Amino acid sequence: MFIKETENIEGKRVLTYTGKSGEALRICPDLGATICQISLFRSGRLYRILDEPTREEIGANRWYKGSFMIPFPNRIQNGKYRFSNMIHQLPVNEEANNNAIHGFTDKKPYVLNSEDTRSIELNLSLSYAYPGDYPGFPFPFLAEVSLRFSNDEGLAVGLHVTNTGESPMPLGMGWHPYYKFDCPADQLLVHLPPVTKYNVDSRYIPDGSMSAFDDFAGSAAIGSHKLDHCFKIQAWDKMTQVRVTHPSGSPVLRIWQEMGEKKFNYLVVFTPPWRDSFAVEPMSCNINAFNNGDGLFVIKPGERAGGFFGVQLED
Repeated sequence: MFIKETENIEGKRVLTYTGKSGEALRICPDLGATICQISLFRSGRLYRILDEPTREEIGANRWYKGSFMIPFPNRIQNGKYRFSNMIHQLPVNEEANNNAIHGFTDKKPYVLNSEDTRSIELNLSLSYAYPGDYPGFPFPFLAEVSLRFSNDEGLAVGLHVTNTGESPMPLGMGWHPYYKFDCPADQLLVHLPPVTKYNVDSRYIPDGSMSAFDDFAGSAAIGSHKLDHCFKIQAWDKMTQVRVTHPSGSPVLRIWQEMGEKKFNYLVVFTPPWRDSFAVEPMSCNINAFNNGDGLFVIKPGERAGGFFGVQLED
């Protein structure tokens, strides 16, 4: 079973669920259901595998640590897009590049609908009902997050969105965790599935071209790579995975995502300036998908889209 602890940090609830071996899941429902920390016990040691938001970042979280990105992940050029023959203007929240970035539910309060702490597997369900009042996105929806967590299986996340409005709506989604071990991220060994890289301009918007990318086709160190790129996964299957190995050879993070129609067929790899962690982000679409249409979902009233992804720790 799991023991629940509730804290108030910067006016927001932070919930920690701890199991008998010390494994723990830490979430902030009031900050868009952000997943703050995943702690897993392996070979006599407890590993905290996420770069957790600080107290100050709980207040703002400008780096989106552990955030869910809805109704679009990554960037929309100039915050502007056309849908159903109408031009929509979103607030520009990446001012340096004049883009809208990572949706707008990341700071919304989610409702904790259910929690089951009674067995070796923790199960949580959260949701946010968006009324359609954000500038540039007049499309109501229901966002649902399900979390299944145990020491053996790690964390499995279900992320789904239902169109609760009366007209079709555009949609993209993703998750923004930063992973870390007890070493600089440059030393971590990464193995990606077969992917193709979208080339970007100086504002990190796809320029319409793609290039082969096999730097991590085998297990290779991050090294001096500077990445903030979206990749299209080439191995079309029901599931794909990224493997991240500690430089000692153990443990290994297995980061997986479900693929298929209206699921997670893209990923982003991001090396942040501090370089002691890095992000592997499951995404349903390309950068600027509201304009280029690459991976964009268009869901009808009452339709639901989404899927599952997660992370495990292996010896």
